[in-house]
Amino acid sequence: MLCYTNLPSETAYESLQYITHQAPLGNFLRGLHNFGASGMIVLIGIHMIRVYITAAYKYPREMNWISGVLLFILTVLMGFTGQLLRWDSNGVWSTLVGAEQLSRVPFIGGYIAEFIFGGRTINGDTLTRFFNYHVFITPALIFGIVGLHLYLVIRNGISEPPKADRPVDKKTYRKWYEIC
Repeated sequence: MLCYTNLPSETAYESLQYITHQAPLGNFLRGLHNFGASGMIVLIGIHMIRVYITAAYKYPREMNWISGVLLFILTVLMGFTGQLLRWDSNGVWSTLVGAEQLSRVPFIGGYIAEFIFGGRTINGDTLTRFFNYHVFITPALIFGIVGLHLYLVIRNGISEPPKADRPVDKKTYRKWYEIC
């Protein structure tokens, strides 16, 4: 069972208050970061819906779709890890709920939750872990997968909407695509 404790890490919240209320344009930058993160998730969702509706995930673009799904998951992970960095009750409780949900995974759920928290409770170590996930690890993964995604778009070209009278033949598709 994971539990919530009163945390002694006042400096995290105090630094947030300093940025918000005293730093020049701090409130603006925090708002830009917050709305930009939400906008990014919405835009990726719209892009994925468009790809699905136009069937652009089919041959030869299967890996484009898989890399795009990974990018969506990593973007949501960025939002999840950034939530706790505010170190307020909303961030702490949303992290607790997320970890509780992950702890319900059969057999390994408890280990996943302990790995996320860095122990059995949310504490200063959890904050440090989430900072590292948010600032170093997840952006590095996103950077690499975006590179792969763009490489695949360049290699496979832009997908055209499917037409009923022109089925995709794996043997002749590349030759047909280069001619058109």
